[in-house]
Amino acid sequence: MLLQKKKHKDIIEFELSRLGYKEFEKDISLQEKIDFICSALLSLAAQENNIQITEFLTEIISPEKLTMSIATALFIAVQDGRMEIVKLIIGMIDKLSAEDRLKVLNQATKDGSTALFMAAQNGHTEITGLIISAIGKLSTEDQLKVLNQARPDGSTALLMAAENDHAEIVKLIISAIGKLSTEDQLKVL
Repeated sequence: MLLQKKKHKDIIEFELSRLGYKEFEKDISLQEKIDFICSALLSLAAQENNIQITEFLTEIISPEKLTMSIATALFIAVQDGRMEIVKLIIGMIDKLSAEDRLKVLNQATKDGSTALFMAAQNGHTEITGLIISAIGKLSTEDQLKVLNQARPDGSTALLMAAENDHAEIVKLIISAIGKLSTEDQLKVL
């Protein structure tokens, strides 16, 4: 048993050093090192469209520890239109606290794009539907935050879908807005 733990520790340290994490601090637990590797692997699996690895990681990762990694993997999968990966990641999002779900769904890149924005811009209708479904599980206040998220130029997911003639996506977003109270609808439109 002790030999097996040592072997796993050696493998993890090798993987961490391979991923660029060269300085091991004594106070970092084995679990923190595993979380670091899983975080990097989740993004890589999303990028490479590796459904098996993503599925495996969604089963073993504790989502609340890796909220921002989940956001990164979601963005990568959405950007490339990787539907199966998005489904798996949305499943992870569903396990998060309300606060962390908002963080993931409203996470923006340097240019202000969110996963919803990217899906709408690129015409990924099914993916937009999955994201809208996840948004619908948020509180009304948090739904407004995600639906109103705008890039510095003022463009929103709805505007981007309309500008790119993605009529089905426009309908999906308007349908999500339509589920809000009239007062809240005016806060989006």
